[in-house]
Amino acid sequence: MIGVNVNSKSIPYADLIIDGLKLYETRNSNSLKPYIGQRVAIVRTGAGKAQAIGTVEIGEPLVVGPEQFRKLQALHLVPEGSTFDIQPGGTKH
Repeated sequence: MIGVNVNSKSIPYADLIIDGLKLYETRNSNSLKPYIGQRVAIVRTGAGKAQAIGTVEIGEPLVVGPEQFRKLQALHLVPEGSTFDIQPGGTKH
């Protein structure tokens, strides 16, 4: 099974995904495209040794700009101004 790295250094994003609290993983590109419709391991990185902590199925991505990204904050849990926030004029998958 393929593993998808999820940085959990400052916020435990990998655990939030596995617990069903973070419904959208955010990426700057469509890097998860090869895995759409597949079950993958979520690998917690950035908080000690990398470790697979569970599995999820990758769904179809949304591509959003800054306004829509903010509206979806309750689903992706990325705080405004954080390292993983959307850049002005940018997009997130």
